[in-house]
Amino acid sequence: MLLVIIIAVPLYFDIHLHSVFDLSKITILYVLTFAILAVWSIKTIMNCPSERHSRPDRQNRTEPTFNDQGISIQQHLKQPLILPILAFLFVSGFATVFSINPYLSLVGTYKRYGGFISTIVYISLFFIIVQFIDKKRLRSLINIIILTACLASIYGILQHFGMDLYQWSTSFSYGIRVAATFGHPAFFSAFLIMVIPLILIKIFSGQPVKSCHPSIPEKTGASPNFRCSTFLYLGILALLIVAFYYTKTRASFLGLLISNIFFFSLIGKNNLVANKTKAIVTITIIIGISIFFNVSDRTSVVGRFIDDVEPALLDSTESSPFLENSYKEVGIASKLKGSAFSRAFQYMTGLKIIHDYPVLGIGPETLGMIYPQYLAEVYREKKEYRGFENQNRIHSDFLDMAVSRGLLGLGVYLWFIFAYARMVWKGCKRACSSDKTLIIGLCASCLAYFIQNQFSFGHVPILTLFWFLIAMSVVASPVITSIPDGENAVTHKQGLTRWSDNLAIGRSAKYIFCGFIICLMILLITFSLFRYKADIYFEHGRRTLNKYEIKEAIQSTRRQYNIILYH
Repeated sequence: MLLVIIIAVPLYFDIHLHSVFDLSKITILYVLTFAILAVWSIKTIMNCPSERHSRPDRQNRTEPTFNDQGISIQQHLKQPLILPILAFLFVSGFATVFSINPYLSLVGTYKRYGGFISTIVYISLFFIIVQFIDKKRLRSLINIIILTACLASIYGILQHFGMDLYQWSTSFSYGIRVAATFGHPAFFSAFLIMVIPLILIKIFSGQPVKSCHPSIPEKTGASPNFRCSTFLYLGILALLIVAFYYTKTRASFLGLLISNIFFFSLIGKNNLVANKTKAIVTITIIIGISIFFNVSDRTSVVGRFIDDVEPALLDSTESSPFLENSYKEVGIASKLKGSAFSRAFQYMTGLKIIHDYPVLGIGPETLGMIYPQYLAEVYREKKEYRGFENQNRIHSDFLDMAVSRGLLGLGVYLWFIFAYARMVWKGCKRACSSDKTLIIGLCASCLAYFIQNQFSFGHVPILTLFWFLIAMSVVASPVITSIPDGENAVTHKQGLTRWSDNLAIGRSAKYIFCGFIICLMILLITFSLFRYKADIYFEHGRRTLNKYEIKEAIQSTRRQYNIILYH
C-alpha cells in the first residue's frame, strides 16, 4: 500500500471532479493511509500475548517498576526527529483548537486540504515508513519514486508539444508551462527537483566501493549490467531536467541549483574522482540542458526573473524627478510586476497578521478569511492601487508557518529542521561511502523542497514525497542508542517483557478491538469519499448547466446538497 501511495498520489487525477488534481489525490492518500493504519493496528493487537498464556509467567514475577516500564519509552524518544515531530503535531493541534475557524483548520480548505487531519496523515506515513521500511527496501523504494517521476515527465513533455489527451481550461501563460498530472507547473517542478537527487544517488552509488561491513569483501570491477543501469539513469536524469525546464518555475530553479551544488560538494572529492566519467557526463547533462533552455528565450526561467525585476532596473535609471519622487513615495514594490509584486505584498501582509496573532497564529487553512482586510491595510499604507488577489497561502514556508501556527509553531518547525540536519550530519560521519551517498542524496532532495518552498507552498503529492524522504533519511542514517549491558541489560529485557505482559489481551477482547478498528476504518474512508462524491455531482451540475440542461443541473446540485447535509 505504501508503493501504491507513492505511485498513485502524484499520477492519479479524475476529470469528473471539479477539483481534478487536488481532491482526487488527497482522497486516495486518506483511503490508503487509513487502511495501512488499520492493518497495522490489527496486527499489533493479534500479536499481543493472550491473557491465559501470560498469567502463569506473571505469578513468578514481581510487579514491574516505573523505571522498568519507562525504558522502552526512553529508547523510542532517543530516536531522531521523534520529539520535534510530536511537538509539531501538538502545536498544530493547539493552533487548530484556538483557530479563528476550528472546523476549517481541521478539515482544510477546498482544493488545498492542508488541515490538521492531513497533518496527522502525513506524520502517520512517517512512522509507518520508519516501522516497515529497512535499508534493503530503501533503494527499491527510490526506484519506484523515480519511475513515477518518469511517467509524469513523459506526460508533461507531451503536453508541451500539444499531445495531451485532455483540453484543460487553466492557462499558465509564459509559453506552454506544463503541469503534467499535478495541476500546476510549480507543484510539478517541485516534485521533479526532489526526485533528481535520487537519480544522482543511483548514478554515483553504482560504482563498487569499500563495503560497509568488514565481513563482506570489497568488490572490484564493473559488470555490463552496471554500465547499462548507469546509462539508464543518465537518460532518466536528462528526461526529468527537460520536463523541469518546460515548467519554467523560478522557485524550483533555485531549489534545483542549490540542491545540486549541495550534493556535489558533500559527496566528496574521492567519490567524484573514483567516478570521474560519471561526474563529467552528469554535470555536462545538467549544465548543457540548463544553458539550452535559458539562452535567448524570454519565456525561460531566467527570462521570467528578468521580466519581473527589469522594470525596477529600468525605472532606477530614469532622470525624471517626477518619477523619482513617486517611486520614493510608494516604495520598491511598485517597480516590480507579475508574481514578484504579489509576493512582496504577501510577505508584508503576513508580517501584519503575525503581529496580531503572535503565539498560535490564526490556525491552519484560514488565511483566506482575513487576508483581504490585511492586504487592504497594507495597500493603504503603501499607497498602492493595483489589482486585488486573494490568497489562502503565504508563499513562504517560514512566514506561512508563523501565520498559521504562530511563532511557537515556527520555533518547533525550525527545531525540526535543525534536528534533521544534525541527524544527517552525524549519519554521514558514521556511514560508509555508499551509505553516505544515499544520505546526502536524500538530504539534497529535502533541501530542494525547503528552498523552493520559501517562494511557494506544499501540495498533496509534494508533501507526501517530502515525508517519505524524511522517513527514508531516518532509515538510512545509522543511529547509535545507548543500550544497557550486563545486569542493566537483563533489567531492560525484563522491563520490556513485563510491559508486554501488562498489555496481554484475551482472545475475545482481541476480536472486539479488531472489529472496532475495522468499523472505524470504514467510517473514516466513507467520510473521505463523501466530499469526493459531492464534488462529482457539483461538476456534473456545472457542466449540464453550461449546456442549458436546467433540470439535470438542479438534480445534480440537489444530490450534492444532500451529501453535504448528511456529512
